Amino acid sequence: MYKSVINEAVVNPDTVTKEIVPHAVAHNNKNGITGWMLYNDRNMVVYQVLEGPPESVERLWSQIRRDRRHQVLEESVRRRCISQREFENWSMGIDEVEQTAWMAQNY
Repeated sequence: MYKSVINEAVVNPDTVTKEIVPHAVAHNNKNGITGWMLYNDRNMVVYQVLEGPPESVERLWSQIRRDRRHQVLEESVRRRCISQREFENWSMGIDEVEQTAWMAQNY
């Protein structure tokens, strides 16, 4: 899991979900990755969970960290091994949400 902030100089905040999600779904299906993205369009914050084969997730994570469309907040990164996927049927589920008390915490 990680939190990042959209770089408005590189991507239009109004089209984040339209530009990123279709590509993510295709890539994730091909590589056995599942996950969930929360996007707050008021403050351009993204929360994302990735699941899948460790080598596939690490390869994707390397690409995500270098992506200029956003800045990953390194202190938010959480890694853990799981025995069962939480989003096994979602190649990339997404919700657009407003700021909540949970999201305001330092995750």
